[in-house]
Formats: sequence, structure tokens, C-alpha cells
Amino acid sequence: MKGMILAAGFGTRLGSLTQVTPKCLIEAGGKTLLEHSISKLKVAGVDELVVNLHHLAPAVEQFLDDNKFPGLVVHRSFEPKILDTGGGVKAAGRYLRDSSFFVHNADVYTTFELTNLKEQHTKAAASATLLVVEQPSSRGLLVDRDNRLCGWVGKASGAEFRRIIRNGVDLRLVNFCGIQLCNPEVLDWMEPLGSHFSIIEAYLRGVDLGATLNVMPLPDGERWFDVGSPEKLEGLRGFLKAKF
Repeated sequence: MKGMILAAGFGTRLGSLTQVTPKCLIEAGGKTLLEHSISKLKVAGVDELVVNLHHLAPAVEQFLDDNKFPGLVVHRSFEPKILDTGGGVKAAGRYLRDSSFFVHNADVYTTFELTNLKEQHTKAAASATLLVVEQPSSRGLLVDRDNRLCGWVGKASGAEFRRIIRNGVDLRLVNFCGIQLCNPEVLDWMEPLGSHFSIIEAYLRGVDLGATLNVMPLPDGERWFDVGSPEKLEGLRGFLKAKF
């Protein structure tokens, strides 16, 4: 099975921590964030992986050269200009086209086993299944009572706006976790979107084309961390220290 880890980002919200260390190589619980992501994907059956690179790319390449992962083929997709989440997946599409594939942000951690996401995705026969959390937010994905993606809510110049692509019953707002499982047709939806775009743009285009995209809410008792600030990083480190 295929997988991709999005590791090209600058990590600017982490301040000085990412000036000399790529965000994906910051450690928590004795492992880098990249290693945590790789471990999750391997348990879920991924045996071929692509990692995209941009910020401090030589350091990430050296890490991949120095650390071997038995049973896993690792490709690199270097971006001379950073391409955002959707553009990064599109640029690495040559490695992903012939099967379903996971996409995992390097700066997120979850206790949730991704085999469960794979089972849900297969059972629902969806084009993509996105892991989400249900918590208060001013922006995120709009989904219906059947957990189908219907639109998106965001803010521009301080004002809220909604893009509803599919009408649904009892629409609610959920937060995307940065972990998803996609079928190859997702890559086709990206073709007209240029080189730099969010992967959410591709998903909304898929909905507009009539595809079914589902979300899977993080089950009760499972934890998810977005390592987007020094405080959140320390939260993850504290959790892993207590856990192990």
C-alpha cells in the first residue's frame, strides 16, 4: 500500500525551533515527528512511501539516508517552491497513482490506529476518507448527518464565508486532522488546479463532480495533536512522557 508524508512546511508557528531543524525532525517522546508518522503508516500496511521536501530539505534527506525502515521503500519529492498540501500530493502523483494511498501531515500525532480508517474507507466505497475531530472552530469542513463532505467554512478579511457544494441534512462543522486515505481518482481532480493549492480544493472539486467523500470522526478516547506551536509541542511531549 502507498502513503505520503507532507514534510515540506516551514513550521513558522514554532518560531526559532524550526530555523535550524525541519519541523518533521523535531523530537517528541524520543522519536522525530517523521518517525511517528512512518510508524503509524507502516502499521496500517504502507510499504511504499513518498516524503515531500522543501524547508531545510538536505537535513530531511540526510535523516532518510541514515535511518532505514525495514519493509518500506521511501521516495523523496523535492519542491523548489513550496506547493501547499494539494500541490505537494499532485507533484508526487507518479508514486501514488496505481493504488489507494494515505496522506499524513508530518506535524500531527494521533493514538488512533489507521487500520480503522482503512476499514471504514473500504466499507464505504468512498473516493476519500478524512479523519476529523469535532471541536469548536471558526473554520473547517461542512459535513452532513451521514458524514459526507458537503462544503467548507472559512474566513476572509474577518468575515465568515461558506462554500456549500452538496446540499445535506443537519450540516455541522468539523476540523480536518491532516490524515486521509484517497483513491487514485483524487489525483485526476487536481489536474486543473495548477501547481499550488490546498488539498481541500481538490476534495471540494471531487464533491462538485459527484464523488462521495466521507469523514471519520476521531473516536472517543483517542487523542490527536497538531504540533503547530511550542505550547502544543510541549503538550505532545508531556502526553508521550506520561504514556511511556
